[in-house]
Amino acid sequence: MHYNLVIMQITKILTDYVKAIKTDYAIMINGEWGAGKSWLWRNVLSKEIEKINTTDSTTEDPIHYKAITISLFGVSTPEDLRSRIFEETCGFLNNKYVKTGIKLIGFGANKLANYFNIGDVKRNNVADIFTDLSINLNHYVLCFDDLERIKPSILIELLGYINTLIEQDNVKVIFICNENELKDDNYHNYKEKVVRFTHTVKADIESMVEEFVGIHTNKTYSAYLRGKSEYIASIYKKGECYNLRTLKFNIDIFERIFDIVRTTIQPYEEKHVTEITNYMLLLSMIYCIEYRRDNNKRKLRSLSSITRSWSYNIDTLERIKQITSKSEIQSIENKKNEIQEYQQSVRQRYFSNTYIYGSSEAIINYLLTGYLNEEAIRTEILTIDQEAQRYVATEEKQLFETLSQLWDTNDEDMAKAVNKTLERVKETSFQLVDYPTFFLCLQRLHLFEFIDLKMSVEDLQKIFEDAIDRCNHTSYFKDINAYYDNNPDISTTEYELLVGKVKDKNAALYSSIIINKFETVVRDIKSIEQLTSYRRLDSNIFQQISASEFFNLFLQYDNRRKREYWTFFDERYKYHECYLADKDFIIQLKAIMNKYTSNPETPISGTKQYCCKLIDLFEKKMQIHEASAR
Repeated sequence: MHYNLVIMQITKILTDYVKAIKTDYAIMINGEWGAGKSWLWRNVLSKEIEKINTTDSTTEDPIHYKAITISLFGVSTPEDLRSRIFEETCGFLNNKYVKTGIKLIGFGANKLANYFNIGDVKRNNVADIFTDLSINLNHYVLCFDDLERIKPSILIELLGYINTLIEQDNVKVIFICNENELKDDNYHNYKEKVVRFTHTVKADIESMVEEFVGIHTNKTYSAYLRGKSEYIASIYKKGECYNLRTLKFNIDIFERIFDIVRTTIQPYEEKHVTEITNYMLLLSMIYCIEYRRDNNKRKLRSLSSITRSWSYNIDTLERIKQITSKSEIQSIENKKNEIQEYQQSVRQRYFSNTYIYGSSEAIINYLLTGYLNEEAIRTEILTIDQEAQRYVATEEKQLFETLSQLWDTNDEDMAKAVNKTLERVKETSFQLVDYPTFFLCLQRLHLFEFIDLKMSVEDLQKIFEDAIDRCNHTSYFKDINAYYDNNPDISTTEYELLVGKVKDKNAALYSSIIINKFETVVRDIKSIEQLTSYRRLDSNIFQQISASEFFNLFLQYDNRRKREYWTFFDERYKYHECYLADKDFIIQLKAIMNKYTSNPETPISGTKQYCCKLIDLFEKKMQIHEASAR
């Protein structure tokens, strides 16, 4: 049934209930936490109820019902409940400032009694005061929220008290609760005495997007969300999430991300910007739904591994399994750990018809901490954007799809794809990281006799090894471990050897990139870039900078920068491999600094003191590492 029709029916039932002259029962609105029960009451039902005249209303003195919400959370006795009813229905105490004052200073029973001039009362009987005041509960509809939060030991007693109000005083009562959390059998038996009709609310995400969007002043963002309401509802349905608190949280946090996406890739055509915006919206929905499901930080952080490289191997695994023996499948299943199973379930749930451009660790951190690192998310957006552009009709993807669809590809098409793959391998036109994956596809096809390679697996391996050696791509692949290590179950010995060669070459490429970057930082005497990211590189980081050149630059640095270099050397040479990589440079620099500090013409200065400190530091590090090498 359509959500709006359900709301209309519930509204009609409640208004008829309130208009009825005499009732001896309550009505319940049931639903999961976050399903929108309280929202429905505050924004729709209570407003309709307050349009209704009371039974003693007249033309001269019109009186409308007042809808009062009373939370049962924390109520431990009938006296507590009576106090809350008194507080909500008393005109004096219903003032928010008076309520705050009572909570802050403690409004004693006798003070309250004196205020209303009804004499002394015992503190425990403060709730009885309302019987002596001109408060007509027949002018109120009492909505009791959070019924499931009452301790089971007092649940029936409180329901008994509320039932007295219903039957003896003809008070109109609405309950709001999540009955799935009420496990007590006594409750279900007693409920029949109190509640006549129960209406279950299940949130309609698509309709509620429109409601939540209305509070946002960003008109561009609001228009975008209205256009995506059906899509948002479809993703929440995939995630089996109907929690409006999650939806509201999702819409709120995505507003900042929405603006960042559009300013980051603004130069592109609108269609492309919208595509990336939609993808970032998808990531935000997945992360919000999954995290709010069980608040498991470890599982949420694991979703940052679901990148193109991760999914690439998962796809390979899933398709290769189609012709794998049952015993091998069982072996694969036994090796899976909890996180891998969770990641695959998330991928299958949300990405079944969506290409994975990447993930966003910045959004995950935003959900966990409330802090959005704009620089980090802009970097992620640009990476995702590059992958999205690469995905469009790439030959690599088409080849991979053909080679992977073992059972559906015609023999002639498969033969063409195999030949084209081998041709591209010999041309070294694949990305560096793709060679082992394509090798594995061909090896499996050959192994299971879907193709005849006209060569041995060893010969095929040599062709791929040669291509990796000759590949001159200059782009460092950041997620290479995730690319290969998520699915060890499908690997072969030959595949692992190729992976090792790619990782070695990728590491060397990284060293080259970082060394070039470090060279730029060192030669810029005004640079304020932190040096911490260069400390652990186990290659000679000074291979393009001589000791004499560095010394001349060091003299020009301001003293704060000299101190940073002292800290950098101290931290870097705690590691033996880093010391060995820079050993020749250190020896030469130490000799140059010794000559500088021992020269009687060198003036006394902070610079000289820093040189002395570095000489001492280098001497200590040399002694430590030389001793450990013996």
